[in-house]
Amino acid sequence: MAINPSQRDYGHESSKTPLVPGALRLYRHFRVENAVLHPMNSMFRSENPYQEPQELYKARCLREDRASSVGWATQVSRASGLVTPEHGEAPAKTCQCGFYAHYDQMTDFYPTFDWAVKDVREPLRNNMIVKSVIEVSGRVVMGTKGIRGEKLKLIAIAPDWTKYRSKEWTAAVESARTYVEYRALRDNPEKFPVNIDEQSAVYAVMAELARKYGVGFFGNTAVMHDRFPPQDVSELLKEEDPNMPPPRKAWVVD
Repeated sequence: MAINPSQRDYGHESSKTPLVPGALRLYRHFRVENAVLHPMNSMFRSENPYQEPQELYKARCLREDRASSVGWATQVSRASGLVTPEHGEAPAKTCQCGFYAHYDQMTDFYPTFDWAVKDVREPLRNNMIVKSVIEVSGRVVMGTKGIRGEKLKLIAIAPDWTKYRSKEWTAAVESARTYVEYRALRDNPEKFPVNIDEQSAVYAVMAELARKYGVGFFGNTAVMHDRFPPQDVSELLKEEDPNMPPPRKAWVVD
């Protein structure tokens, strides 16, 4: 049976890459609702592992809750044939459980997602999309683009301004007179940068998140990425992709 391509990217049963000891520095997105971090996309909306700040988050397979997971198990089974009744601790190669994260800072599973400041007077009620630097340890299943990990530690966060849509941009798109004009505006939100009031509201949320979760925060992702550059894992992935170019530097485990 064919493997779901997206699952290959994050480790599967036929993957030749190892379970990796130690810790890896990686990247992922979060949604922010009412100054609380949430997964970007989850089949279990009521299950938010980041609801309460913790020094180290531990993954568990949500299929343990049989009553709520029947539909999910059936869906994954039809897509990849990888679901098994028991697979031990999360993450497992025969499942899709675990904390997902990317090797490269620029990997983005959510290019069409966007966000905007709704109310500058009550910044903590605004929803946002943030990029994060994390450290994953424990049981780690490696894929071609990223990993599924057992233990996750938050290191730093920054607002993802590439997904931001200002009020000026929204107004311009809504008032476009032709489809060509609409497309030009829709595809270039950076021409309508955040204003000072909206920026202040965003920074207020970031400051609250940093305090609550005990992490550093940056005004933009570029500065955060410079402070926390990616680790080179190409040596570990050579068995998965023999055509991968040689590593630029030695792989380091923090």
